[in-house]
Amino acid sequence: MNPEAIKISRITNKTVSEKDGKYYSVFWIQNGVKSLEIDRVSYNNVSNSIFFLHPSINWKISKENSTTSSGYILYLSKEILDNPIPY
Repeated sequence: MNPEAIKISRITNKTVSEKDGKYYSVFWIQNGVKSLEIDRVSYNNVSNSIFFLHPSINWKISKENSTTSSGYILYLSKEILDNPIPY
């Protein structure tokens, strides 16, 4: 498995977005963010939420404060979900 197949990052920057279509994205938004834009539809004051997005979806998270984390983003490559390991 590619070491870049799974990545986790904190939501700390004022703006976070993914547009290259390489990863499924799972957001765990704990504290409020100013807005979450998903395919040009804006959702304001999002908090205490989980989102699972397909790589073809364009998204952007905007927050006012860049000194604290608002949650986490788990990036899963297509390799991970297209080739599950059987038990």
